[in-house]
Amino acid sequence: MGVPSGYVSPAKNLYQFLDTDGDESGTINAVGDYSSEAEDFFIQPPSGYIYEISRLIVNIQSDSVIASGKYGSVAALTNGVKAIVSLDGVETQINKEAIKSHDDWAGICHDSVALNYGASAGKSVSVRWSFFKSGANIWLRDTDKFIMRLNDDLQGLSKHRFFVNGIKHTE
Repeated sequence: MGVPSGYVSPAKNLYQFLDTDGDESGTINAVGDYSSEAEDFFIQPPSGYIYEISRLIVNIQSDSVIASGKYGSVAALTNGVKAIVSLDGVETQINKEAIKSHDDWAGICHDSVALNYGASAGKSVSVRWSFFKSGANIWLRDTDKFIMRLNDDLQGLSKHRFFVNGIKHTE
């Protein structure tokens, strides 16, 4: 998806949380009630940089039971989590179906799925989605965004974090 139209040089590794500001200065823990209005957690390169995103890592943690068919301690989500790439304002959802339970991550995570769920508190689910395994890395310019869109009540979770890694290029 996207970029290389000119010369780019690698600058350094990208390892950044998605948040509501896109610059890691705001909330990184997506555990609120987003059922009345969708909330976007996103990353957007600063001017003069190009982000080449190779991987998304998601961690979900609950203070109560995490069971198959649920999203942490929350029952299966109504609307689900959507991964979106916005290139010059044009949005494309990249997971065909919205994620409504933690089992749904397994359908799109092409590299590894590490599950640690059970009956005791503090259990977690971690998944790694390697975009190159599903076709291509995601390239973003400063007018582009990688978005995780939430539109459900996730207050039953104690932690819900998205972060990406890849390469930060200079133009």
